[in-house]
Amino acid sequence: MSAQAMASRHDAKRQLESQAASVLAALTTEPDRRRIVRLETYIDDLDPLAWLRAQPAAKRVYWADREGAFAVAGVGAASELQGEGPPDYVRLFADLRADLSPAHPSLRYYGGMRFSADEAHDERWKHFGAYYFSIPKFEVGRRGNQCYLACNTAVERGACPEDEVEETLEFFDGLVFPDHAAPPFAAAVHSRADRPGTDGWHRAIGRLLDAFGEGTLEKAVLARESLLECDGPVDPVDFLRRLAAAIPYSFQFCFQSNPGPAFVGASPERLYRRVNTYLQSEAIAGTRKRGATPAEDAALAHDLLHSDKDRREHRFVADWICGIFSEHCRASRGGDKAELLALRPVQHLVTRMEGMLWAPDSDAALLAAFHPTPAVGGYPREAALEAIASLEPFDRGWFAGPVGWVGFDSTEFAVAIRSALVADQYISVYAGAGIVAGSNPGDEWDELENKLAGLLGLFDTDETVEAGKQD
Repeated sequence: MSAQAMASRHDAKRQLESQAASVLAALTTEPDRRRIVRLETYIDDLDPLAWLRAQPAAKRVYWADREGAFAVAGVGAASELQGEGPPDYVRLFADLRADLSPAHPSLRYYGGMRFSADEAHDERWKHFGAYYFSIPKFEVGRRGNQCYLACNTAVERGACPEDEVEETLEFFDGLVFPDHAAPPFAAAVHSRADRPGTDGWHRAIGRLLDAFGEGTLEKAVLARESLLECDGPVDPVDFLRRLAAAIPYSFQFCFQSNPGPAFVGASPERLYRRVNTYLQSEAIAGTRKRGATPAEDAALAHDLLHSDKDRREHRFVADWICGIFSEHCRASRGGDKAELLALRPVQHLVTRMEGMLWAPDSDAALLAAFHPTPAVGGYPREAALEAIASLEPFDRGWFAGPVGWVGFDSTEFAVAIRSALVADQYISVYAGAGIVAGSNPGDEWDELENKLAGLLGLFDTDETVEAGKQD
């Protein structure tokens, strides 16, 4: 470690200790109430992802917004909330906000939840629970061009705040402050198994097309799990760095609540963002790959914008979200026009909406209304979820569930697509396609391959690895 990095580390600890003394001196004694004490100081420029990868802590979290304005890496847990079974959203948000206050506007719970709490659990998802949120013990974050270090301490009722904060600061000495980026992983994919394989995919879509003809269902989003086996362990934070570079306009996340599997992703899709009474959301549905040349790219974009099948698929999502805005907002705009969202390695149709809520404390109702949207579930919602549960031969876990953060007066959730479960040398990659009347199974399979292409490009891949094989 360089002398400059050492100096930055020691200066930061001294600043936190000095801040702790003044914060504790001004702290009103409230022995019968649990409190979170937050200390924060600016530090020299430090890449949050590089810092996170260097930490030996078992609990790690990362979140970066889509616009690149904010990123935070966290280790340890000052506070955790985890549960099994369908969550009571009213109780969940009340419990989360009990630890938050306007005195610490940057204090947030980070986490997410399963796509469906009702489905059977795969053993690989057991540590994540139906939902899991945590306040990191230590954070390295970036707001615009400024980098900060923060520590958070939960002071339980009856506990001595000085002792609790001192114990947290002792944890500081175990942190690592790298002065250079670690070399990228060199793992190569040497086997792949898809669930379902191509045969199972065609059968499942055939059953959906029959349901469309019977009038019981109008859209369902079918997903596939591709299990990749690498020739060596993959660090989930390093994997996320490469994934984020491949999908730059995305919400980037990593959740690892123990030394086992980590859930990582780079999702382009916002579920909703609320700041006081201001609400934003969007519909993303309909997909084409990107062209190899500007002319091919433009032709594919034109085809997407004028495709009857894709526009119908997209409209299910846009109309659903417009209905939420109509119900919960006193004023809103947008929702009437689909535009092109050009990403790598695919492009989508997107419709954006914003509005002013009737009340600021509406997260429980909003999350229940938004999740799952027809972009990851289908329409009608209950019939689509029943079809997904019966046709998909794997547990989605947190794939396509809400992931994000909850603050005192604001909340943001993304839809956990473009995501993967990383466990040692195994990576389970998830991708879905919206199926409506007129869908072609082969075209929908190709859409999944297009979405997977950017991820497979992060690895050296054995030429013998084939798509479509059922494990």
